[in-house]
Amino acid sequence: MITLFQTTTVGAGGVAQINFNSIPQTAKDLMLVLSLRSTTANTNFSLFANADFTATNYNNVFFNGASSITTAVANTALAGVMNSSSMVANSFGVTTIIVPNYTSSFLKRALIECVSTDASSTPNMRIAAWGWTGTAAITDLRLSDFTFAQNSTASLYLIS
Repeated sequence: MITLFQTTTVGAGGVAQINFNSIPQTAKDLMLVLSLRSTTANTNFSLFANADFTATNYNNVFFNGASSITTAVANTALAGVMNSSSMVANSFGVTTIIVPNYTSSFLKRALIECVSTDASSTPNMRIAAWGWTGTAAITDLRLSDFTFAQNSTASLYLIS
């Protein structure tokens, strides 16, 4: 069963982060569904777990579809792509993140699928593996950017 835990819609002026706090420990997996736009030229955003903002505790591998480049990135919490302020107005990137076994005492991994595009640019697709070296159950998640634009949305679902 999939149950909505929280949805956040960014208001006027934007926000630098979107937080999901006090995540219940009653499900098996987590799913984030995101529709994001930046107020800057930045198209990347990061995902942090349990207030652990130490970059060396994260590792990722990306496959970018627009460039057909695979990149392994150590020491970063980069998670996905979104539309930037230079893309057509009111266009948003779409991302889905699945975090299995988020309550386990094992290292946490996630599968990330995202696309950013608009009418005037080549679509950018990213498939990524996100990793956090923490072994505690995930109780909080933070999406971070320079500034997420108004009307960006982020929903967290619990999968049992």
